[in-house]
Amino acid sequence: MTFAVMTRQGRLEGETGPRGVGVFRGVPYARPPVGALRFRAPEPPLAWQGTRDARRLGPAAPQDKGIILDIGEQSEDCLCLNVWTPALGGAPRPVMVWIHGGGFSVGSGGQEVYDGSELARRGNVVVVSINYRLGALGFAYFGEALGSGARTDANNGLRDQVAALGWVRDNIDAFGGDPDNVTIFGESAGGMSVGALLAANSARGLFRRAVAQSGAAHHATTRAEASRMGELILRGLGISRSNPQRLWQISTSEIVVAQQLCWRETIQRGPVGRTLPQAAMTLIPVGDGDFLPEEPFDAIAAGSAPEVELMVGANLDEWNYFLFLVEPNKRDMDEAALHKITNRRLRDRGSEAVAVYRKALGADLPAWKIFSAIETDRMFRIPALRLAEAQCTHQHKTFSYLFDFRSPLFDHEMGACHALEIPFIFGTVAGPFGVAFSGGGPEAQRLSELMLDAWTSFARTGDPSHERLPGWTPYEPAKQTTMRLGLRCGPESAPLEALRPFWDGLQ
Repeated sequence: MTFAVMTRQGRLEGETGPRGVGVFRGVPYARPPVGALRFRAPEPPLAWQGTRDARRLGPAAPQDKGIILDIGEQSEDCLCLNVWTPALGGAPRPVMVWIHGGGFSVGSGGQEVYDGSELARRGNVVVVSINYRLGALGFAYFGEALGSGARTDANNGLRDQVAALGWVRDNIDAFGGDPDNVTIFGESAGGMSVGALLAANSARGLFRRAVAQSGAAHHATTRAEASRMGELILRGLGISRSNPQRLWQISTSEIVVAQQLCWRETIQRGPVGRTLPQAAMTLIPVGDGDFLPEEPFDAIAAGSAPEVELMVGANLDEWNYFLFLVEPNKRDMDEAALHKITNRRLRDRGSEAVAVYRKALGADLPAWKIFSAIETDRMFRIPALRLAEAQCTHQHKTFSYLFDFRSPLFDHEMGACHALEIPFIFGTVAGPFGVAFSGGGPEAQRLSELMLDAWTSFARTGDPSHERLPGWTPYEPAKQTTMRLGLRCGPESAPLEALRPFWDGLQ
């Protein structure tokens, strides 16, 4: 069965997907960012004649696939989105716009784990997932490196997200959605994007609520550091002020290769001036003085989005994902290596951190588990708490969670790792990723239903509590009110409080 809608750009034909939900895939929300539009802010989408087939996923942004296997086709012409809707008619439904993660360098809104069918059906919401420009194409900052004759824009990946939200505002009513009740939600770089959009003036009024999962508002860089990364890319491509036009002539594969220079250089040099951002993440949002007038966290703390209701949280064992799937050799570290690497990442306070974490978590834990706990807090849990504290001073409806369901992978050593919560929220625990990481089964399914209902309750009312998950009260700094989500769910005050004082004063 097909579904057809008329958007402002033209007629779309989708199809009936799983569970009877209407699905529209590969819908363009901006003009293709190719040719002269490469490295420029997105422009409004082009109209078309006749009916456009919206039954196939659009291409993902150019990237190095790495361990992400199901991104499908890649193309520079990637600014498209997908829509899942329970029905085209009836009372307008809440809209949930998903921003995928992947370190701002990999991923796609069309990955299997992000299938919005069950979320739309069970939650009676309209779900949208988006593709946006990644890596250098989305986040390189060239500043004045190319001279006045070669204009480029900054934060293009974030600008793409704003353009997608503009499309939602203008078109989502045709899909049964309420343009005045939009929630953005994202994980990892998607959660960090949520934090950036809370600070971006051009995003004001485009969403009412926001959910930041395993990513907050600390992951942005300065113009000086972003310029240095941009110069590295240009040098790797053999581009200078004398031949700036080459930047629009080279292939995307050459750009993807050149952007790896940033990662290598920063890993070797270590983090600059900060203790919370991860060293390897270099092509990230930049406080460019335009799209982002200042770094996101500072803007939010000053009240950049007081009208936005927020839910933010992290997983208990985030860093285990990277230790098992990205850098497994680090699980062999001894105590000396633990002190060395933490001192480098925490600017000579690593040994102090190790002592604090061993006292709180156990003196006999292997070195890699202490390292994982420190990195989990440095990258994810502490930034999430700080975002909750910054926003709750302006918006009472600010909520915090800590996800602690343990993955069965590697004899349960993976724990509540990074990205594990995603299939629970989308209701895809029975899919390939969901089964592999959660184990599937009745316990995972039960938790998935509780979490899916919480996320859609928040999207509908600004309150994630529901009859099967009561007591989720707004965050209060004095109590650090947090909902534990796992085999046992319930509110908790100040989880892992013994670890918190170490981070006070560290930025």
